[in-house]
Parts: sequence; C-alpha cells; structure tokens
Amino acid sequence: DHQRMHEAFELRRQHQEHHHQRKPERERNGAARLLELARRARVISGDRLAADLAHSNQQTRLAAINTLTRLGDTKAVLSIAALLKDVDPRVRAEAARSLGEFGDSRAIEPLLAGLQDAFSDVRLQSANSLGRMKDNRAISPLTAMLIDKDARVSLAAAEALQK
Repeated sequence: DHQRMHEAFELRRQHQEHHHQRKPERERNGAARLLELARRARVISGDRLAADLAHSNQQTRLAAINTLTRLGDTKAVLSIAALLKDVDPRVRAEAARSLGEFGDSRAIEPLLAGLQDAFSDVRLQSANSLGRMKDNRAISPLTAMLIDKDARVSLAAAEALQK
C-alpha cells in the first residue's frame, strides 16, 4: 500500500513538473500568436484608416486622423500632411496637431505652410507642432507669427520658439 501511494505521488509530481515546464512555452506561443494577429489587424486597420482620410465625410476624416495618430502609423504622415489643404478647417487643424505627435520631419514643410492658413486654429496647431519638432527651418516663420492677429497663435509661436 505504501509503495502504491509513493508511486502515485511520484507520477503526480512528474505530471505537474511536466505540465509546468510546458506552460511557459504554451504561453509564449500563445503570446506570439496574439502579437501576430494584432500586427495583422493593425496593418489592415491602418490601410482602412488611410483610405478614410480621403472620405467625403468630415467626421470620418477626423476619426481616421485621430486613430492613425494613436496607432503611431508613420506610413500615414504624408497623407495626414496632405489634409492641411482640406476644405474643412477642423480637419486641417486636427491634421496639424497630429503631425506634431508624429514628430516626423516630412511634416515640417506642410506645417510651415499651415502657419499661413486663414483659420487661426490651423495656425495655432501648426505652431504647436513645429515647436514640438524643434526644427531650425521653423525659427523665422514662427518669429513672424509673434505678431499674429490671434493672440493665441502669437503665444503658441513664442512658446514654440522657446523649445
């Protein structure tokens, strides 16, 4: 009886040991599968969202800018920069804000053009983004913005120059 109990105990111990050794491997494999699925979903959603940047509905374009920015999809930088010429000033302002979060130097020239926008929120967001990016090409244009007709833009330009 004692021998059988000992054998049963030993078999249980071996089973548990075997199970615990394999668990991390299963977890790693499961995590790898999840990461791959997430990567694929991100590519699919990134491509879909990039298409939404050209959507006729302004709310759809705004949502696409925000989501692509949160995803950090740098493939979208030039498409978002192109929205600085959008007909809707809210889309232009959101595009300018978004480009500052990316910090991608390809956005400098479009943001410099955004400083000349008729809509003050676009100028404001362009100045903020240029300040975050700390590119020397922005110094002279931002200095000119210190006397903008909108005091918020002048303040944003001054803050951007201090960075």
